[in-house]
Amino acid sequence: SAREAQAIAAIAQADEEAAGWDRSGRGAKGRRRATSAYEAAFQACSEVLADDPRAFQRPWFKDFWARNHEALVVRSVVRGVQEDRDRDRRWLEVRTGAPVPSDEQARLEAAVEALYYRPEDRARLLGDPLVRLLVDPAPGRYDFTIVAAMGVITEGARGHELDSAFERLEQRRGVRTVRADTATMRSLEYNAARIEQAVRATSGPWGYVGYSQGCANGLFAESRLLGGTPEQQALASRLVARNLLFSAFNGSAHGTCSDGKYLQAIVAGERILKHYQAVLSRRAVEMGLSALRLSMDSREAVVALLGSFSLSHDGVVFLQREGRFRDDVPTSLVRGVVEPETLPEALEWLSNVLTKQAGTHEHDTQVVASEAVGWPLRVRNEAAASLERCDMGCMVQRTHHWSPLVKETEFVTTERDRRLAIYDVPKDRHVEPWVEVNARFGRIRRIG
Repeated sequence: SAREAQAIAAIAQADEEAAGWDRSGRGAKGRRRATSAYEAAFQACSEVLADDPRAFQRPWFKDFWARNHEALVVRSVVRGVQEDRDRDRRWLEVRTGAPVPSDEQARLEAAVEALYYRPEDRARLLGDPLVRLLVDPAPGRYDFTIVAAMGVITEGARGHELDSAFERLEQRRGVRTVRADTATMRSLEYNAARIEQAVRATSGPWGYVGYSQGCANGLFAESRLLGGTPEQQALASRLVARNLLFSAFNGSAHGTCSDGKYLQAIVAGERILKHYQAVLSRRAVEMGLSALRLSMDSREAVVALLGSFSLSHDGVVFLQREGRFRDDVPTSLVRGVVEPETLPEALEWLSNVLTKQAGTHEHDTQVVASEAVGWPLRVRNEAAASLERCDMGCMVQRTHHWSPLVKETEFVTTERDRRLAIYDVPKDRHVEPWVEVNARFGRIRRIG
């Protein structure tokens, strides 16, 4: 279309304008020209998306969207260091082993080096003029509500995951957050119902942030709404964006291997108990078996087993095979790979176990990076293809699975963790870039 051609031309013009910008500090006028050119490109893309809500799936648009998302991630970290949000400044000093540079471009380079895992990604970002410009979104408030669905271990509505990041979004953008009252080690069905309750507390456009198992929970809730009553479908019609943090939508080797270990434990237990059949009375044996059955049939045991199964590769197949999902909603991601200097001491054993189980060290201690995507890897159908088209991708970060947490990890934080700033990673980067990139392209509406 004519608008699409204009948008592609506007992107090329902005890139050309920005490529000639003098980053030495003497190019203020050139920076304003380049920024204005990119803002014109954002507007042109927004108009394309207004005409066709699925236009973001086209290769040229998806590429520009991905560039903007990473540029906003870098901007979020740089601004967080400048403003000394939470403990961002200390994190950067520890990660780089040097004081925070006073020059903005040197600070940007340090942030990229500290944050991104793959050398080729770091080189690409530092060579992208859109990243270098640190284009700040215009001030204003947004018509948008976040529904937060946290991980397999959570206090639900009383949780504190990403508290400070959510508070800043509300203060600066008027974006409210509703925490779904999901529970620890519960099934996908249970947690999806709690997310639906949270959606009912919203008015107007909404999007969900899923963290770890919360990603599968959020997608299950979306499927429930789309396949439900007219009232539920009306709720689903207001969904505008997804954000999956360290996604366990494809399960985890931890969950799959837990199932296998549980079965091995039952077999081993049976072999051990056989000995007592010969040395104990029939009555004593019956009493022991009765006690064992009562414990295995207890609510706590059943809930734990269902929660563990929902983390396995097989436990999410039914959702991927039978689920229904919006095909016009972009999915943002955050993925990570842990390294010795970013590994929480409490997760060392789990990290080594996952390396052995998955056959790769490229994981965040809980989920393999190649599996932490927003579409099914083991099911191929139209719903899977639709989710793959909606997945906007992301570069892998140098971080661990507990990156969004602070208060929840205080009781396991060691002196080594504090010395290495393990939990001081910038929190805003998990949600702020997602909100801003959707606002930049008109998916989230500005109201003032």
